[in-house]
Amino acid sequence: MRRLLACGALALLVLVPACSDGTATPAPASPDLAAESERLTTALAALDTVTSAEARVRSGATWGQQVVIDAATSSADPEEQLAVLDRLVHAGWDTAAFVPTDVSTVLTAPGGVVLDARDLGFTHQAAGPTGLYERFGPPAADPAWRP
Repeated sequence: MRRLLACGALALLVLVPACSDGTATPAPASPDLAAESERLTTALAALDTVTSAEARVRSGATWGQQVVIDAATSSADPEEQLAVLDRLVHAGWDTAAFVPTDVSTVLTAPGGVVLDARDLGFTHQAAGPTGLYERFGPPAADPAWRP
């Protein structure tokens, strides 16, 4: 019986593509994560008072779909630092590559002050999708996405 089932399954695997009329919808293209990382890095580095920025957009079984941002600001004003941090996190959420499972952002300010998503009221150093949605609305990669 197993042999018969195995032969039937193999026949389906061979015959279905052969009988196709070729009008099947192609699979969506995988996003170019390196290009999106570069685009995001360039956009973040252009923000006022941002002196350096590096964004890494990555996807994997270990970390999910993650945006990691390391930036520095020349601003010594704590309110302005928070505004810059907010723009960095928001930009990470709005990556065009995918809906992030988290956005991990570290902003270094003069005097060695280090800020992360907790300084914006998130519960962890990396902001998760539910909190990001509550703060910024749906992500640019999927405007219909809901947590």
